[in-house]
Amino acid sequence: GVCTDGLDNDQDGWIDMADPDCQVQGMETGFGTTECNDGVDNDGDTAVDAADPSCDDAWDTSETI
Repeated sequence: GVCTDGLDNDQDGWIDMADPDCQVQGMETGFGTTECNDGVDNDGDTAVDAADPSCDDAWDTSETI
C-alpha cells in the first residue's frame, strides 16, 4: 500500500509512516495543519516541512528552531 512503498505519494515531504495521514487514515492524502506539514516555509529559511531541520516530525508545530 501507499504507506509502505517508500514513496511520498502525496508530496507533502513525509514518507510512509512518518506521514501523519498514514498513521491516522492509513493513506497519504496531502498537507496537514501544523507548520511542519502545511507546505509553507513558515520561518523563511527556504526549507519547507520535512526538509526543514527544525521540524522533528510532521506534528511539530513550529519550523523555527
